[in-house]
Amino acid sequence: MVEHQGPRRHAACKIIVHGMQDVTERLNPYLISVQVIDSVEGGHSQAHIEVDDRNCELAIPPDGVPLTVMLGWSGEGPRVIDFGRGANSMQDDPAITAELIQKEMRWGGPGLEVVFAGWVSEVESGFGRKGGGRRLWISGTGGNTKGKAKEQQNVTVGEGKKDDSQQAGEGKHKLEEIAGKVFGNAGLQFKLSPGMKALKRDFWQAANESAQNFGERIARETGGIFSINNGIATLVGKGEGVNADGDVMFGIEAVWGVNLIGWRIKPFSGRPQYGGGAARFFDFNAANWEKAEGKIGGTGPFGDAKSIAQTVGAVIGKIEGGQNVGGMKGDSESKRGQGWVLLNGEPRAHAHCNLTLTGARPGVNGTYYVSEAEHNYTRGVGYTTRCNVQHFQPVQGDYNWHRKTPEEEAANKKAEEDAKAAKAKADQGSEDEKYIASRAENDMIPGRAPGDKYWGYWNNNDPSERDIRAAKAWYEKRKIDPPQQWKDQFAKLGDAAPPPAAAEPPASFEDRWGGLQ
Repeated sequence: MVEHQGPRRHAACKIIVHGMQDVTERLNPYLISVQVIDSVEGGHSQAHIEVDDRNCELAIPPDGVPLTVMLGWSGEGPRVIDFGRGANSMQDDPAITAELIQKEMRWGGPGLEVVFAGWVSEVESGFGRKGGGRRLWISGTGGNTKGKAKEQQNVTVGEGKKDDSQQAGEGKHKLEEIAGKVFGNAGLQFKLSPGMKALKRDFWQAANESAQNFGERIARETGGIFSINNGIATLVGKGEGVNADGDVMFGIEAVWGVNLIGWRIKPFSGRPQYGGGAARFFDFNAANWEKAEGKIGGTGPFGDAKSIAQTVGAVIGKIEGGQNVGGMKGDSESKRGQGWVLLNGEPRAHAHCNLTLTGARPGVNGTYYVSEAEHNYTRGVGYTTRCNVQHFQPVQGDYNWHRKTPEEEAANKKAEEDAKAAKAKADQGSEDEKYIASRAENDMIPGRAPGDKYWGYWNNNDPSERDIRAAKAWYEKRKIDPPQQWKDQFAKLGDAAPPPAAAEPPASFEDRWGGLQ
């Protein structure tokens, strides 16, 4: 739990180019702002650096060179390795590498952390007579925009299937088979989350698609998140709760009175909500159009949607249809509760992590999924982080929604019916107990007619369970061995038949006459 922000008094920024050249000292007199945007949509993270270009003293950075941005707070962590100054320079210690600088050296806080790693993609120069003079804007992307990731490819895996009605999960080829080819051709490494690794189809294809387009399409079809950062393409399922390595996502906190600056959140939004999903496919064996369908549902205010989401066009078969419906479900669920949260600069915030909001108000407090993290470092202002959030999970019991979902209504109705049935059974049990007790006290022998103690019943020839129990109670009370017909009926109850009554020895003459001779 975030308790205080005492050490966070002076924001710190470090910029590294060429993988090892620290240009922070040279840029500091000219640095105006740094903005880093990490989003689950769009494929690449972005960095935008604005500098004062008066007198044109700064050199324009080379195109396509590696760029790393680190942000944090002075005094909250160790001093990171500083290339080019003092004993930490490359000349003094050859063991210091670009990889080493990105590793955390913790002793009491996050310190400086890498918030962007990519390449310089473009540089823009500008001037405004009343706009502060010459400016230079340097932009970077997490993916190399000049690389082969944007080159079109034609790759296929598999040969299709004989039966178009096959269920999901019956495919022969895993997603990673074609992903390895497509991303490998683009010179990229790739990682798939456990849910994505489990996806199978009989036929995969990338038809005139770039690696970027292929990843985005698969993410749309299967309810995933695709990104390319620092030469690594990742596909993660929405709602899996893990990253591409399968590790559980960590979370950050936004707490009222501590690090929370502001928020604008819709705890529920009706437009993206659907009650189910459907995808059409043509079954060639049956010569008929079929549908793969699935339920979306939800709890709280999210489950009472009636409309069905459908694919724009037909899919190849039932396997692909089921995966598309799963994608619709993930997309609908991810957009439950949307908005933004502004907090003091948090270098650990990034897209695809969780944010816990505390102290806002009941019905808004809870856990959110961060779809975009925007870090803003500005000279004279400081360091703030804005998180676009979605997939709201309210605090249990924090707010009682007025409307119930169909699932909740069905559960409530079943609970009411169960309660009525239990009460009726209890009432019936009370009546049965009274009936059995009254019959046990009656001197009439359990039979069809008075005196018929061998066979027959009080009411009719097909006795109810309570009649059988009443007869059993009658015999037990009087310690009389019942006839075999009744023993057979008692055995149906699952209870042990009453033991036969012990025969009393005849009274002796002495007992009868008190010992008189």
